[in-house]
Amino acid sequence: MEHFIESRLYPNADVWRFYSIEEAEKHESSCPNWKYVLEDFKKIFGKIWEDKKDIRYFYNDVPVYHEYRVIGLEDNNAWADYYWILEDKNGLRRYELANMSEFYEGIKQ
Repeated sequence: MEHFIESRLYPNADVWRFYSIEEAEKHESSCPNWKYVLEDFKKIFGKIWEDKKDIRYFYNDVPVYHEYRVIGLEDNNAWADYYWILEDKNGLRRYELANMSEFYEGIKQ
């Protein structure tokens, strides 16, 4: 777990990053949406997400997308939002909004 203070929309706000379900379950958030985000985290932690906007190449005319593994969850009070922490096979990290419905369409089953 990581914790730091950041100033964005809200100054001196807490940002928490969780890299396991156990860490996230121990987190106490005052936001009523936290329990729903935590439920989603349990469902998609460790799964692969395809970035449908980033085609790496075509194989037999079928696009192959850049893939990331869901490795964590961020509770970002500075932006008043939640983010999925993603990492590709080369260690490149990125953050995607947890409340974007398009994100869930890219999760490989």
